Amino acid sequence: MTINRNIKIRERDAIPFDKLLDLSMPGRHFFYVFDIADSEYEWFSDTISGVIGYGVDELSAMAFINNIHPEDKQALADIIIHLDDLTDEYGAEWLSHFSMMYDFRFRTKAGYYIRLLVQMVQQFDRASGRYKRYGRMTDITYFKNEGHTTLNMAHRDGGESYIDVPLASRMKFDCPFSKREKEIVRLVMRGLQLKEIADKLFISPETVKNHKKHIFAKTDCKSSIQLIKLCVTCGWKELYEELF
Repeated sequence: MTINRNIKIRERDAIPFDKLLDLSMPGRHFFYVFDIADSEYEWFSDTISGVIGYGVDELSAMAFINNIHPEDKQALADIIIHLDDLTDEYGAEWLSHFSMMYDFRFRTKAGYYIRLLVQMVQQFDRASGRYKRYGRMTDITYFKNEGHTTLNMAHRDGGESYIDVPLASRMKFDCPFSKREKEIVRLVMRGLQLKEIADKLFISPETVKNHKKHIFAKTDCKSSIQLIKLCVTCGWKELYEELF
């Protein structure tokens, strides 16, 4: 092989690094930060509207879950719970050595479905003292228009990686809620806030608060998002089926 010695070395600032970066991003994409402790999306990049139609102020974690394709919800819940299990068993720091990838179908604001590829890492945020998940979601509809949702974990330091991680759905058991608690859970899953639930059921906000405490105690959940994930994973369709 001969080297063309007439090639001039370009200054670093003259190299179009943004164009080179595009090579690793095969479709429209946006970035996000997910707070694990709060089970809530903390930040979205402005490019989100060009991918799914929703603006940065329109999409809570609950609204995001509501737009996932019904056939992908169970697998996605299994993935999230599996990652939580790995964190409990090996520690959050262990999981931070992996890049994690999975895909699912999402309903855009315009009403049609696209397939999003999630690529994320879990890192410790010193400012908040919490672990957070930093990721990118890319529209891969034109690369993959069918197939099931799988989890892949690539070790970033050369350690053992895992492809198509086996995911076992949690055992489905009877819903433990009373009639009133079921009413409250249904409204929580619709995204209603404390006062809105109280007005809807003609009870006081304090009563709603007490019911939520009992609901969380029965399920060992610490947030509404965790409660929703549990309901979907356990197959309590009477609580969420009307939403989809």
